[in-house]
Amino acid sequence: MKRFPGSIIDIENSNASDFLNILFLGGDIVMAQIKSITGLGTPTLQNWVNRGFLPNPKGKKYNKNQLARILIINSLRKTVKLDDIHKLLFFVNGNPNDESDDIIEESTLYVLICNVCQNSEFSLSNVDKCVIEALSQYNERTKGAKKRLEITLKIICQTLIANDLLDSSEELFFQITNQNSTH
Repeated sequence: MKRFPGSIIDIENSNASDFLNILFLGGDIVMAQIKSITGLGTPTLQNWVNRGFLPNPKGKKYNKNQLARILIINSLRKTVKLDDIHKLLFFVNGNPNDESDDIIEESTLYVLICNVCQNSEFSLSNVDKCVIEALSQYNERTKGAKKRLEITLKIICQTLIANDLLDSSEELFFQITNQNSTH
């Protein structure tokens, strides 16, 4: 079963927009809920806030855009250094503590990532096509925003494929090392 990127939640028959909206029906969420969605602990998130990768929670609560950013970072960190993830997200949305420089809401970016990855044609050879299709309805507010978003989505989606390949390789390696230990 596939999971929403960066989460420990199975996709089942849900889409990313519904996934995020349901989580926030009761308002902003707290650290315990973030942990149950992502598997991340408090020290990790505090580190991300302290390093400027994540906006400070307000009253110990996280909003939908903050959760989306957490999910994006968490989905990429297996194969990309945190500093590089920060640079990538800065490229698309600038300072995480200043939403006025964003070209897209973090939650909308996360939904786009999920839409690309859930496209039935999604593969390494079709990343470009799937990204362009996902962005067909995007209206840029500032000149060049769509191109920046396209590049960012391609990098993220290629990284998610790399993560899947790494997971598959690790599983195969685990199988052969266990086989060798039983002989």
